[in-house]
Amino acid sequence: MQGFNHVAGGLALTGIFASFQDVNIYSRVEYIGATVIFSALADIDHTKSLVGKLAYPLARYLMIRHGHRTITHSIVFYLSFFVVIKVLETAILGSGFYSTIFLFSYGSHLVFDMMTIQGVPLFYPFSYRPCVLPANPKLRLSGRDLRSEAVVFVVFCGMMLFSSSLYAQGFWTSYNRAILTFDHLQLEYNRKP
Repeated sequence: MQGFNHVAGGLALTGIFASFQDVNIYSRVEYIGATVIFSALADIDHTKSLVGKLAYPLARYLMIRHGHRTITHSIVFYLSFFVVIKVLETAILGSGFYSTIFLFSYGSHLVFDMMTIQGVPLFYPFSYRPCVLPANPKLRLSGRDLRSEAVVFVVFCGMMLFSSSLYAQGFWTSYNRAILTFDHLQLEYNRKP
């Protein structure tokens, strides 16, 4: 998958899933920036990616040492980096949403790469076998097929556009407003004074 789709998909899915935690990634520029960076960060092991160009020495080292879609596309790296961000966030800020944003945006990158023809060795370095979604290779995306990349980009942009009220209000508020029963309104009132 192309980098612009990782960023667009990361913004769309992180916005949706973070709304379950009452985190609006569009409320602050820092959250949008963190989402963009974390959505593209897994490709730091490729020297031709935007993140790889910005951190070229590290990208070159990772590409020579491990190759593309290996260590930075593994669950070990994903969870380790999440713990580091959570510890730094707690130590420096006291609390925050950057670990939540990382969890969803970096995770979206891995899921999107699993939907490509080559997949992702999610259990690297223990196993080199790629994890793929869906199982049928004919249904997976190719990074070289610009038409399918454009369709995916339009879908992500549509998701961002139509989910804007969800981002702003949070999932549970949006859900309760859609249901409009007294019980749900009472739960919402008790949850958010």
